[in-house]
Amino acid sequence: MSEKVADSASRKLIFTADDFGLNASVNEAIEMAHQKGILTCASLMVTAHSATDAIRRARYNPALAIGLHLVLSNGPALSTKEKAPHFVDEKGQLADNMVAAGFRYFLSRQVRNQIEHEIRAQFRAFQATGLPLDHVNVHKHFHCHPTLLNLILKIGQDYGMHAIRLPAEPLALCLAMHQHVSWRSKLQPAALWPLTHWMRRKMVQAQVFHNDYIIGLSASGKMTAELILELLPNLPAGTGEVYFHPDMELDSSPAQEVNNERFNSDLCALLDPRVPAALNRWGIKRTSFYDAT
Repeated sequence: MSEKVADSASRKLIFTADDFGLNASVNEAIEMAHQKGILTCASLMVTAHSATDAIRRARYNPALAIGLHLVLSNGPALSTKEKAPHFVDEKGQLADNMVAAGFRYFLSRQVRNQIEHEIRAQFRAFQATGLPLDHVNVHKHFHCHPTLLNLILKIGQDYGMHAIRLPAEPLALCLAMHQHVSWRSKLQPAALWPLTHWMRRKMVQAQVFHNDYIIGLSASGKMTAELILELLPNLPAGTGEVYFHPDMELDSSPAQEVNNERFNSDLCALLDPRVPAALNRWGIKRTSFYDAT
């Protein structure tokens, strides 16, 4: 990688952990990554089984910026089957088939009304925690769906939403991951480009702050310190977001070792002391969505 002169005023990175509240193992890993590593933000799943534990940890770590990780597929809902029969099953779970769900959200006003109720309920649940709302994103980036993004932009302004994730991973960065990410994985950011281009325009029109680019889409669940260190010298100007799925459990992603302890690769990347040293070297500031605005 070629040496570049870093401009500390023009390059910022938000380090986010998704799925806060999923289970105790994820919650513990997120807290550790913040206290002992470089994590600046976490995205809370208010519908998840361990959300109460996550909220307790968030209050104990006030410097950790907390956002809302809306769950609109592949997880538990706040709505019941009776309230939302078109997308919640008998066990209170949202649809796993995002393609089929997406068609229903687009084509049926009745279903849109039900999903709007669910989105609003999750915003209310986050508001009830008393935590400042740093940002909003959606499980599995389902806000790439135009209907869902429009609803989130409309509802979010009632709950103080000022920032939302833009899942746009630059092609140049994808290509730079050739030793870490398969070519098949690199196709996902390219396929999303028409949608993320549209999303960027909608966010600008709504005057909602967004990251300029993201890292982690093509390497989701397989982030490593080596990958981050290779990308840092070549980051574009602006505010980027690097997102992770840290977990204390070793079977959730490839295991690595840091400080003589074995954790999943995402957690190891967040704890690796080489990363903050490299951030200082290249003049890249760690930030949150709120502080980046």
